[in-house]
Amino acid sequence: MMNIQDFRKLKIGFIKDDGSFLKEEDLEKQLNLVQDPKEKWFLRGLIHTLENHFSEAIKRFQLVDCKEAVILILACSYKTRDEFVFNEYKEKLSTDDCNLFSKYGIKPVFLYEGNVLDLNEILKL
Repeated sequence: MMNIQDFRKLKIGFIKDDGSFLKEEDLEKQLNLVQDPKEKWFLRGLIHTLENHFSEAIKRFQLVDCKEAVILILACSYKTRDEFVFNEYKEKLSTDDCNLFSKYGIKPVFLYEGNVLDLNEILKL
């Protein structure tokens, strides 16, 4: 387990298919084009995650019944050290995969002092 100073330095980011990092502006454009409410909540959760508003992000991801949302809830709760939420959603990983990561061409990662860390490895998924 990491110490408190390490958690402060830990960030959640998203790598796009082209290798660059996802920005809020990219998501705002997508949000205006999407009609499906589930996808709108997912995109709003991504925006809140990039803004480091992890509690707000968790609220949005809870409205999306997809494995991708559960993975991001786990990441946000790990970052905020919320063991209750983490343990609660760890059991819900069997939720259906909606392919939202592949649809938007992103991969969630942890960023720590300039290093990209595999989210699945840290969360032990």
